Amino acid sequence: MIADRVVQAALKLVLEPIFESDFKPVSYGFRPKRRAQDAIAEIHFCDSSPS
Repeated sequence: MIADRVVQAALKLVLEPIFESDFKPVSYGFRPKRRAQDAIAEIHFCDSSPS
């Protein structure tokens, strides 16, 4: 139903910034503008950093 989608979109706009601020920068799961490939790239970057 269209009304349900409108309500879901409105809730997403309100709730997403609230919860997004609680996540750590290294958290990649199910977040906007973050992909599994980004997490893998972060692992490679940390692995190649000098100790």
